Amino acid sequence: MASSLAIMGMMRGAQAGLAVGDAYKAQVNAKTQAANIDMQMGEMDLRSDIAIKDIFKQSERVQASQVGAFSKAGVKLEGSAMDVISDTISDAAEAAMITKRQSDYDLIGLAAQKASFEEQASNINLLLNSATGAMSAYTGYMSDKRNYNKGSSSAASGIA
Repeated sequence: MASSLAIMGMMRGAQAGLAVGDAYKAQVNAKTQAANIDMQMGEMDLRSDIAIKDIFKQSERVQASQVGAFSKAGVKLEGSAMDVISDTISDAAEAAMITKRQSDYDLIGLAAQKASFEEQASNINLLLNSATGAMSAYTGYMSDKRNYNKGSSSAASGIA
């Protein structure tokens, strides 16, 4: 009877060990996902900055073409000609603002995903700490029980 209980205890211990191993894998996966999202956020921010710079560079080229075309046609840079150039500048600023806003929204979404993975990793860590503590307590209990039983059987053999 005692040996079947010991076998059951070893089987449950092995199952618990497998569950702890799976939890460690899940924790590593969650931390890896959070790190990957962090890298994506950095890349997204950089791409947004580059896109905004490109918008303004393109705007400067268009403005230069407009000034050149107006000058070639003999049009003074005032009135309607200045309105056209001003509209080009406004369009570029609006396009840059939209690009930045879209990037910010995307970053907020990624930050939420990252926070979710970080929380998942933290929760798994709490679970692992609890499981490890419970396994240690059970191992200590079984060790004490075995030592007690050994003491009882030796005391019983001494009486007989």
